[in-house]
Amino acid sequence: MTQVDTQPLRRRTQAARREQSDRRMLRAAAYLIGRRGLHATTLAEIGVRAGYSSGLPVVRYGSKFGLVDTLLAAMDRWCETTVASMTGGRRGLDALKARAEAYIIGARTIPDGAAALQTIIVEARYAFPELQPRIDAFLERWRLGFRDDLLDARRLGEVRSDLDCDAYANLILGAIRGMTIGRFGEDLREVQRELPPLLCEMVRQALALPSA
Repeated sequence: MTQVDTQPLRRRTQAARREQSDRRMLRAAAYLIGRRGLHATTLAEIGVRAGYSSGLPVVRYGSKFGLVDTLLAAMDRWCETTVASMTGGRRGLDALKARAEAYIIGARTIPDGAAALQTIIVEARYAFPELQPRIDAFLERWRLGFRDDLLDARRLGEVRSDLDCDAYANLILGAIRGMTIGRFGEDLREVQRELPPLLCEMVRQALALPSA
């Protein structure tokens, strides 16, 4: 094999190594941020915890903002993939229930990521305002997902035609965030089992179709 022949393989190997180092650094970032807070966590500590040099995160992400932005993007992709998998083929309130369960599963099965996200949401509001637009967009996508499920439920006749889908989407997202804050791992198993059906029942009872 010539040097020219080996170049594509070398590039693939380099890409794989970079992908692996990204995963390890993002996991390290989530672990440290969830336990120590965003302000108290340094890029150097993240690099060392990930098993690399203290300077690699600076080279890769440029700043703490760059790393956190990348971490949030990775969380967003995971959420979208998981939600799409769980809601596929479902409609209306059935899709809403699956969507709610998907978000709780994330907090239960990836506790470091959930703790980091909750920390980032709080600190973005008070200490890192440059992150607020990313957080707002992140949460708005969650809210819009619930709103769209409610709109579909309204079209399907599962709820009354005067349902305020935006208001109830806010309520549902708030309930999920409130029930999961500070709770991770197996502590959320009961929440995962009970909250999604309760949310759907709340919508049904509050806006039930009038009896004939």
